[in-house]
Amino acid sequence: MADENTGATEVTESLVSRKLLVSVHDGVNASGTARIKNRSYSNINADADADAMHKTAVALAGLMDNELANVFYDDKKLLQEVAAE
Repeated sequence: MADENTGATEVTESLVSRKLLVSVHDGVNASGTARIKNRSYSNINADADADAMHKTAVALAGLMDNELANVFYDDKKLLQEVAAE
């Protein structure tokens, strides 16, 4: 909702969900291009910081036969307008 005097809107954001995405090398295709497999893990604790998520991804990759390629995380956030006070 816009402030009538300034036109400003206050918006809050809240975390709805977080996913950890672990990419591992999976050999090469017929043309020699590297293939990557992706694994997605949902219900990641909202308080987990980047270091904790990376350590978890490294540990998970260690359980696989493939070498770790990349680690991503995906936050889904809800944006809502709030009444300015």
